[in-house]
Amino acid sequence: MSLCACSLVCKLWLNAARARIWAGVRLSGRLRSMALGCPRGRLSIPSFARHIVHLSVRETRGNPWDPKWLNDALPYLTVHLTCVHTLELERVTWEYLSARSRKTCLESFRHAKELTLCGCSFRTAADMCEFLAEFDKLEALTLDGVHCSRLDAPRWDLDAWVDGQKCIRLPSAALKAVGMRGAPMETILELIMSGTHREDTRITSVKLGGVGIAEAEVVGRFLREMGGGLRELRVGFNQDFVDRGDAFIDHINLGQNGSLEELHIFGLVVPSPPPPDPLDEEPEERPESLTQLTSLLSSIRSTMRVLSLAMYPADIRAMSTVDFEGLAGVFKKSEWAEVEEVRVVISNKGECGLGSVVKQQLGVLDDRGVLRVSVGFDERQVL
Repeated sequence: MSLCACSLVCKLWLNAARARIWAGVRLSGRLRSMALGCPRGRLSIPSFARHIVHLSVRETRGNPWDPKWLNDALPYLTVHLTCVHTLELERVTWEYLSARSRKTCLESFRHAKELTLCGCSFRTAADMCEFLAEFDKLEALTLDGVHCSRLDAPRWDLDAWVDGQKCIRLPSAALKAVGMRGAPMETILELIMSGTHREDTRITSVKLGGVGIAEAEVVGRFLREMGGGLRELRVGFNQDFVDRGDAFIDHINLGQNGSLEELHIFGLVVPSPPPPDPLDEEPEERPESLTQLTSLLSSIRSTMRVLSLAMYPADIRAMSTVDFEGLAGVFKKSEWAEVEEVRVVISNKGECGLGSVVKQQLGVLDDRGVLRVSVGFDERQVL
């Protein structure tokens, strides 16, 4: 705001300030007229358009087939916003846009380096794959809540050729970061893997949310395909990881990723054990929980730098079942000798002493000064 105020005094300051003030612009149905004047029903692109490099577009709610402001705006926006390299589309249904709007959008923004789709919809999985393939300079792709009416792109379609051309084109060879949550994970990962034979594939960061047993097999193959190039992995498991953890470990082996140095795991639910029966003369041993986490970390063969674990224990009794002994043994291995931080976030503020349990059980890390424990709401996100 201070730069904006000063720009009213000096025209030279105005020109210098524009590049940063208007670097990022967010447009929605309600706010579009604040950034884009609409005299006599037509869009008027202001002079700062050439400074916009981050563009976020949010479609309005209402009846899906109602006329959308984006249909009118896209042909005008694409002509003037020529320097956009970060594009975010929210609540956009690709099918509801006119052929002209779709064409101008792909032609003008295809050179974007970062693409984020939030709550967007496509008619078919093939339409989604074709849309993504248009962005041939893409380096970072994030899909959050992306829906396809029909998942019609089986694995064999991705490798099919007709008249010397692939039926479904490959994604950008420049892709370095991939993030997904609430999206057709198998279809997207298969699409990316269909192009991993190219020598110029260099994906170093993978973020996956809501991974269940249905996705375990394809996720395991995808991580194996990424091989030694992968450096950062963020994965959020659903309840299946607790109920069927061994099945996950059968598919996911991080030993294939020889350059992995940063790992963040979300969704580690720790249920409370059943209360002891006072009539039992010999109380049963409490079952250990999160042994699958121990197995997952044991498979790592790279030198780790950062690890974070998001735990959701039901109560203090639940924490007593966690396989801390196995985890402590893992952290004594040479792969963890140079670790800079191991963060454990416990999302349960109702129970006292949860953080103390972790510090006591993982003394091998606490003594080295690398253990960080926090109790409360976890504000971090998988994506």
